[in-house]
Amino acid sequence: MIDQGVTAALAARDALRSTNGDDSHNSRTCVRRTERATRECTYTDFLKGLPDMIHGSLVASKPKMMQEAIEIATELMDKKIRTFAKRETASK
Repeated sequence: MIDQGVTAALAARDALRSTNGDDSHNSRTCVRRTERATRECTYTDFLKGLPDMIHGSLVASKPKMMQEAIEIATELMDKKIRTFAKRETASK
């Protein structure tokens, strides 16, 4: 009796379940459709103006914190480059 209830519940769930849950957008035709945006904006186009905008607003609002962040980032990059150079010379 429990098996029949579980089977019936699973069948009802499968009947009501959308095939779009796997992001297939195929309308049960087994052919994947690709929807294009009205105006395509690539990732590089999006990021082109972003860093300057963020940098300018941070420097304007909190110049000391921005300078500290730049110094920390510079120190980390220097450390990474030194470690890389050390490994390169050790492997030769």
